[in-house]
Amino acid sequence: MLIPTDESPLVVNDEFCLYSSFFVNSGRQVSYSEIIALACAGRKEYVNGALTTYNLTFRIWLSSGDSIYVSASKEPFKYERNVMLAENAYQFLSKITFTQRLQRRLRQFETQGFIFLGGLEQDVRLFPNGDIQQGDLRINLREAHRKNMIRFGTNAIVWKDPNTVVIGESGTTMFSRRIVFSLRADRDVESALILGLARGETI
Repeated sequence: MLIPTDESPLVVNDEFCLYSSFFVNSGRQVSYSEIIALACAGRKEYVNGALTTYNLTFRIWLSSGDSIYVSASKEPFKYERNVMLAENAYQFLSKITFTQRLQRRLRQFETQGFIFLGGLEQDVRLFPNGDIQQGDLRINLREAHRKNMIRFGTNAIVWKDPNTVVIGESGTTMFSRRIVFSLRADRDVESALILGLARGETI
């Protein structure tokens, strides 16, 4: 991973550039300390095992209420340098802001008693005692971990999604009692919280 510095910034495109402690977007300088959430989505298409098309977009939420989108794409038969730079930028921002984004979620535990996982619309709630709830189904993560019923990602023939999480009560297959949702914003933070609580760590 390339680490940007003030002397050697990471230039993703004409509008977005990373420095050691801030980024510049469309001429606006923003400190990394202002970042409260991150999300990234990419779509790859292959022909005969070779990557032909790759579209990547990541979003940055700021404490001011603003959000910034950064997009890059690889066209067929062309070098994907711009996409690799965008990937690198997202990975760097994820790493350097992980602690502050995690602390924001921990404060939500204190103020509302739970946090939402995967966005409000999926209505999946994580509680500091290790319980996770979707609708009327509530499962304890430590118990699911003990029974090896926590899955990150799907690998079905017709549907592959690395951001899908499955928490099982009676199993993780389609007809089991289980909770299924997708990680979206701050998926690194949410994954860490799920795994930490599943292993019995305290918050």
